[in-house]
Amino acid sequence: MSFAFVVEDGTGLAAANAAASVGYVDDYHASRGNAGWTAEAALAISAVDHTADTLTKAAHGFAVGDGPFCVASTVALPAGLEAGVAYWIAAIPTSGTFKLALTPDGDPVALTSNGSGTIALVPVGVKAAAIVRATDYVENRYGNALVGYKASAEQALHFPASCVYDPISGDAITGVPDAYQKAIAELALVARTSTLGGSPGAAVSSESRSAGGITRSVQYATPGAAISYPAAERWLRSLLRRPQAVRA
Repeated sequence: MSFAFVVEDGTGLAAANAAASVGYVDDYHASRGNAGWTAEAALAISAVDHTADTLTKAAHGFAVGDGPFCVASTVALPAGLEAGVAYWIAAIPTSGTFKLALTPDGDPVALTSNGSGTIALVPVGVKAAAIVRATDYVENRYGNALVGYKASAEQALHFPASCVYDPISGDAITGVPDAYQKAIAELALVARTSTLGGSPGAAVSSESRSAGGITRSVQYATPGAAISYPAAERWLRSLLRRPQAVRA
């Protein structure tokens, strides 16, 4: 089963559900040695035919709409494809060839070169889903406290926004702020293995009371501590109207 994974590209997409691409989050965690964000197993591509817009993998078993995938190369990608961008299977001319699209039901991407080096297709469904959940969490938890105003009423996510400025230089920030994407990356790491914002549980205390020679034990449930995500919160701090709103 495929699902839509639409990364906000800075133009205010109405269908966007992710504030950072898989490639961005991969690079973020790789640069920090975060082993919890591991690479997905790559599927080797044996040939590319840009004249037919096809990639070849023997007996691939794909169905139209499968994905998302990223495409990687040790040297150069086929022209028309971009690193870190999500693609879906758009068409299957033969049992060993397929075409890629930018959406589950989109038109095939036009290729203008075969690329070079070792080319591979990388399933990123688990990562994409974690990024979507991280984006949902930030938009729902901090949406009303984020600086600026949506660039258009139709866009799905808060950013891009007007009236957003760099706190040091004072320059206007356009598109999706880098700090916002870094917060999404931190939360996606958590979302890959657990539920964001889930209750840590209530603490239980007890005491014994005696009256008339009868002793009774009474238990009290007290709220557990609020869950916070310090690494993500540090990135978000400069993007909130009220810094104290950082705590979850």
